[in-house]
Amino acid sequence: MASKTYNGGECGCAPCFYVNPDPRKQTDMSKFALLISADDPSIEGGGSAYPDAMAFSRALKKFWSFDDSEIVVLSSRGRGDRLATRPNVETHFEAVRSLEDLETLIIGVWGQGIISPHDNKRRYCLADYDVANLRGTTVSLGSLLGAMLRLSAKNSCFICDCRSFGLDGSPWNADDQDCKTLHRYARKTEPGRRLAALTACSVGERPIDLIEGARGLFTSHLIDGMFDSAKRYQGSFDSVAGYAIQHTARASQEKGQRQFPYLANAGDGDVRFNVTPGFRPDEPFDAYAPDGEEADVPDPLDDAELDAPSTDSEEGAAKNLRERLPDRLPLTLGIASGVMLATAAAYAIYFYFFR
Repeated sequence: MASKTYNGGECGCAPCFYVNPDPRKQTDMSKFALLISADDPSIEGGGSAYPDAMAFSRALKKFWSFDDSEIVVLSSRGRGDRLATRPNVETHFEAVRSLEDLETLIIGVWGQGIISPHDNKRRYCLADYDVANLRGTTVSLGSLLGAMLRLSAKNSCFICDCRSFGLDGSPWNADDQDCKTLHRYARKTEPGRRLAALTACSVGERPIDLIEGARGLFTSHLIDGMFDSAKRYQGSFDSVAGYAIQHTARASQEKGQRQFPYLANAGDGDVRFNVTPGFRPDEPFDAYAPDGEEADVPDPLDDAELDAPSTDSEEGAAKNLRERLPDRLPLTLGIASGVMLATAAAYAIYFYFFR
């Protein structure tokens, strides 16, 4: 991979991350995940951000063949270079930039978001968040996506499960500016590269918890989708996204609310992850159970569900929709209404007519 530097002037985000690779750090690591979580100080225990980020990191190892050396979790509970601060985020981006032939890159963000009154940008709060120093204690959506693109991984994946607030603490719902930012950067994907960005909710919504303060609804179903994809679809992210969208929407409706995850992607084909060698779908595993604690056994899938993907499956529905779009540009999955997604077939039909 050619060495490059970039800054706010190149990606349009001020400030963006400046990457100055150290050639002494060259490695043969082919994949990397940078997961960022920031506690909510208004919630006892910090909220669901840290449990969600840690559960996702365990799922990466269980399903997608990541090991500990390929995952960095920055959090409000971390120490030293694992504390979620802007300098640490920049440092880890610099280290990743020095990798050659990066095959897979995952950036995940959990916690709180803020709408900056200065530039109307969506920013994610870090561990040292200070309203008087927004640029120094937050990272913007655009800067993360811009940095991800410039790392030029063959497969890039962005995950976001954040609750946005105004400076006065009032809750904000997602709006079309978030979606436009995702698509603007997705369209910059280079030929031969693939990018997928999946966020917890669509326009007019905000994420909710499955278990208050302990498990986010979206991330819980995202992890379930990773298990389902590893078992049935050989690590297809289309199938993961389809599963997360379908089940999050249904579960939120059962709670009397509305949350419909939003997907934007670009490039030639589906983002795919290598399934962990020796993966056993019947082996007890609970991503939210710390190592050594009792784990839940995933619900078994019916034999009929193990057939090859079709347009009635999560992967088939997403693939069918993708192939109907010109040049496979970023696709948008809209907001479901009425009786939502009673079956996977209904899911596919919805997007065929309302995409």
